[in-house]
Amino acid sequence: MTEMRIAKPQFDVFKKSVRSLAEIWLEQGKSFDAQPPETREKFREKVIEKNKNLMSNYEGAWPVEAYTRQYLSKRLGSLRWAVRHKRNDRRASVAPPGSRQMTLSRTQSSIARAPSPSPPPPEQPRSHFGFSPSPSPAPRSPSPPLLREADGSVVEFLASVSEEFARLAPEFARIGLGTGRALDLFSKFHPDDRREFLRASLRGSVNGFEVFAINTKLGSRTSEAKV
Repeated sequence: MTEMRIAKPQFDVFKKSVRSLAEIWLEQGKSFDAQPPETREKFREKVIEKNKNLMSNYEGAWPVEAYTRQYLSKRLGSLRWAVRHKRNDRRASVAPPGSRQMTLSRTQSSIARAPSPSPPPPEQPRSHFGFSPSPSPAPRSPSPPLLREADGSVVEFLASVSEEFARLAPEFARIGLGTGRALDLFSKFHPDDRREFLRASLRGSVNGFEVFAINTKLGSRTSEAKV
């Protein structure tokens, strides 16, 4: 913003347009230089077209590439941190064999050193006011099965975005969006929050453009509900 010499509101508009177009055209897990040249050029044209008046003030529209490099670098750093964090959590949940053997040895040693327990006192006669055996715990009711299939309203919604999107219905059920009611609630979230949730939860099942299309349709679902 300082290098571009523009006010913060104007910079925020530019920044938001770069990020939204980057999610559609660029791979978030790669640096700017690692993107295919034709993709970089197409992305650059789209950003300039969307910020035509602003970019006319800068030779070669240099802020487009400068800010995109910065944005992708931060995204790549965040993704690497998330992967490392997840890997560390997985390692911590599985203790190495050596630590289990050491724990077992210490437990056995503690048992060997523990004094013999004293004999229990003689049982006293019980009256009808005395204690009674603890009742057996009531059996737990089985947990409801996870929803594995989306209902018709979810399939209809996905097909309204694009017929081929109906294939995502089981994925929507998996992440808790398997009913029309869940979709109505989710559509009331902030667009940025919806986009981040969809990208994180459906990673590997959808690309950036598909997330953009579904998120846009969810926004129109909110508008239709208000009418």
